[in-house]
Amino acid sequence: MPETAQIHRFEESQWEVRRSWGSDTDIFGVRYDPLAAESNIRFVDLVKMPPESYIGLHTHAADSEEIYVVVRGEGVMQLDGKEEPVSPGDVIRNAAGGTHGLRCGATELWLVVVEVVR
Repeated sequence: MPETAQIHRFEESQWEVRRSWGSDTDIFGVRYDPLAAESNIRFVDLVKMPPESYIGLHTHAADSEEIYVVVRGEGVMQLDGKEEPVSPGDVIRNAAGGTHGLRCGATELWLVVVEVVR
């Protein structure tokens, strides 16, 4: 049986306040959580990070990876021991088993986060 196509509208979702991976700053997100049986995608998040907030440094399991797509704003990505500036249009692959974190700059940063199960 073919998979079911879906459209999810983040604008119809409720923003949630989150503290991510040891951070002491709030970030805001909405999540699309497809049925695991139909997809290797664990979730798709739209994330708003206030100025100077951060997603704490963390390591994912070997069975999943994340893709970050920066939509608005600037920040600094920590990726496996290296720091790189990020800005709109950047796509970051957080590999399975990799360690990463993200610090927002002086203005609000928006990104899309997709976690994929291997």
